Amino acid sequence: MRVLVTGGAGFIGSHIVDGLVQEGNEVAVVDDLYLGSAENLNPGARFHQVSITDFDRLEAVFAQ
Repeated sequence: MRVLVTGGAGFIGSHIVDGLVQEGNEVAVVDDLYLGSAENLNPGARFHQVSITDFDRLEAVFAQ
């Protein structure tokens, strides 16, 4: 399954991403790293440093 997680570099989001990756899902993470940390990112997920309020850049993520 393909999954997009917003806030995936935060405490809760990163744990959700870890579980999804472990289950074999294709995971994309959208986070602007304002509160999250790059250290929390799962290397098995594709990371996009984008704010969810930046519609144009977010739309490009969805297109991928």
